[in-house]
Amino acid sequence: MSLKNWSVEHSIHQRNSTFTFDTERLEWTHLGEWLLPFKGRAYYDRELDAWVGLCLFEQGAGHLCCCDVPPAAGCLTMPAWKLGKDVFFDDDSDRHSGATLVYMGDSSFCIVERLVPRDFDSYPRSRALSITSFLLKYNKDGELVTAHSRAYASISYKIARQDLMPELDPVAFWM
Repeated sequence: MSLKNWSVEHSIHQRNSTFTFDTERLEWTHLGEWLLPFKGRAYYDRELDAWVGLCLFEQGAGHLCCCDVPPAAGCLTMPAWKLGKDVFFDDDSDRHSGATLVYMGDSSFCIVERLVPRDFDSYPRSRALSITSFLLKYNKDGELVTAHSRAYASISYKIARQDLMPELDPVAFWM
């Protein structure tokens, strides 16, 4: 990465700005001097008419949140957002080392959590994943809740290299 590119990215992050990218015109548009409430990727869900992602804020760690779609023109304040009721992982746990939200279509989602195995000292190259799939909906009070949640057994595996960056969240996608 060149110094020029780093400066642009650095100044964008310092400004706490939100941009959109028009995939037809291949243009960026500045929406406002605020950040959406998501950590990592967020996904638009047509049924909820909202963006959904893992909560960025410390008070909402381990929760999902949804956010109204910002208007295409500039917006002075962050759009309204809601914190989901369910807690999917404990961000402060010694075993938790990252999570990724995956959108599977039609309000169906999956969380992949990377865990430090219980026997980590014995097998330093071991890793574990916990996978939970669920549907999201608004309840009668307009709160974001999960339905038809299914937790899968944790999967343990050995990594090929020990020097992988532990701060990276797991990479997952739906096809």
